[in-house]
Amino acid sequence: MRNWRRGLLPGAALLVFVLGFSLLTSNKILADGEEPVSEDQAVKIAAGLLGIDTETDYSAKLDKVTDNTGPFIKVVDLPAWTITFEGVEVTFPGAEQPKPEFSTLTCLVDARTGALLKVSSPVPTAGAVYNETHPGALVEEMGNKTLTPIAASRLPDAGVKPLIPLLPELEKLRKRNIQPAKQLVAYIGLYTDNLPASKFVEHPCWLINTGGVKTASGSDVLTYVDATTGKVFMRRYIEVPGVDDQNGYPPAPG
Repeated sequence: MRNWRRGLLPGAALLVFVLGFSLLTSNKILADGEEPVSEDQAVKIAAGLLGIDTETDYSAKLDKVTDNTGPFIKVVDLPAWTITFEGVEVTFPGAEQPKPEFSTLTCLVDARTGALLKVSSPVPTAGAVYNETHPGALVEEMGNKTLTPIAASRLPDAGVKPLIPLLPELEKLRKRNIQPAKQLVAYIGLYTDNLPASKFVEHPCWLINTGGVKTASGSDVLTYVDATTGKVFMRRYIEVPGVDDQNGYPPAPG
């Protein structure tokens, strides 16, 4: 973690401690013979896909992660880096200052493939993205669609546009969908629509999910964006009964 570099221990002792701790941790997380994606590599991957400077303040942790809110692979005890960037500036045209709700973004990076599995802003007290509080909801919503992670080795050929510069452009296209959102959750992957006539087969895609926007059509907005061009090719609105700024989302069924 970056904060260790500012510690009070002498440099040599600090280096020995960090290397020893990293080796011990890696051996517990990955199988024998497996080498994890390094912290520097994971940070560069995440920062590059977000479109921010790698010098942005961050913390990073390598651990086995379980997260069943995503739309693709099951993240159960998966070796992954959790990287949290602080002080991120997401500015929209006409806004007086960067959006504070998106100033902290956490990225989940597969420690074996370098794939970015998820980007998320903090869960608000009200207006959270629905699938963040209802695991499995996004899988059901996608129906006959799939989204598989893009391994780091395939990213150079994917032509992926960074997420943060995309957000103001998407807001221009459909106002009141992103800028007023209470939370942002996004995924990058190879999108496939399993309908026979579909032209989308393993096509690089950003799936951007915003919550608490309170449009006339729904409270959550799912936006499918061609990651090579930045163009929206599908948008879904999700209306959740009982949602408002005061009450938040109703409890999960069952």
